[in-house]
Amino acid sequence: MLTTYFPYNPDSYGTFLEKTKIYGLPRPTDVNPIFTTIGISKNIVVMGRSFIGINGVYLSGGPFSSISTIQTPFSSIQHNNMDTRFPEFTAFKLSPYDVNINSDCILTITIPSPSSTGYFDIIIQNDAGYGTLSRFSKKFGSYQPNYYQNGVLVIPNDNSTFIADGYGNIITDDDGNFISVNI
Repeated sequence: MLTTYFPYNPDSYGTFLEKTKIYGLPRPTDVNPIFTTIGISKNIVVMGRSFIGINGVYLSGGPFSSISTIQTPFSSIQHNNMDTRFPEFTAFKLSPYDVNINSDCILTITIPSPSSTGYFDIIIQNDAGYGTLSRFSKKFGSYQPNYYQNGVLVIPNDNSTFIADGYGNIITDDDGNFISVNI
């Protein structure tokens, strides 16, 4: 975000400031927690930058496919090819009541209950465009140089303990089924 101040003194009665803000593309880079379970609504903290002035937060992926619709946030903007640079996508748009902007770098969202397992992506949109967690996620340290956060993982709600590797990845078998131990 760039902020500029221009002093203006029209008649020596005081100084006025003109304030201009320019926001960049939202860049969600991390979430906490990184997983949730089917059937449970949860608060998720999203970290990144350029969260002030956002126009929408969307959830995209299998766990929310039943309530998702095609989103075209820039279809009415005729200049700068915004609809070409940021094409339509399928997602569920959160209500503004489910989004709390804590700062330019942190926001808290309340997600509805996911209906199935799998990953869902978080998309954050402002006037400059939109950014996705899957695109801008941070690497998880130099010990795992090729691992990026794909989104938030939804796991079954069956009182199982899931087996994970040392990097926080839930392990699956060759068919993509979660490997778990009943507790």
